[in-house]
Amino acid sequence: MKLKLVLLLTVPFFATACTVTDPVFTKPGSTPSQASEAYQQCLYQAELATANTGAKAPKYDAKISDAVSSGIADGIARGYEEGNLVNHCMKMQGYSKSQ
Repeated sequence: MKLKLVLLLTVPFFATACTVTDPVFTKPGSTPSQASEAYQQCLYQAELATANTGAKAPKYDAKISDAVSSGIADGIARGYEEGNLVNHCMKMQGYSKSQ
C-alpha cells in the first residue's frame, strides 16, 4: 500500500520534470551557439563538482519509502547545487539569464 502511495506521488513529479528546458543566457557580442557551448561546459563542470553529492548510503530501516524519499532529497539537493554552480560559472563568463 505504501509503495503505491509513493509511486502515485512521485510519478507525476518525474513526468513533469522531463519537460524542463535549459535556461537561455545572453552576452553582448556572443552568438547563441557560443552561449550554448559555454552553458554546456559550465553544466559539465557543475556535474563533476557535484558527482559525490548524496553518494552516501540512504538511511532507512527496511522501508522502501524511506530509501526513496532519501534518494529524492539527495537528488533535489544535487540539482539545486548544480544550478547554482552553472549560474555562477555563466555569470563569471559575462553571461546573464534572459528569462
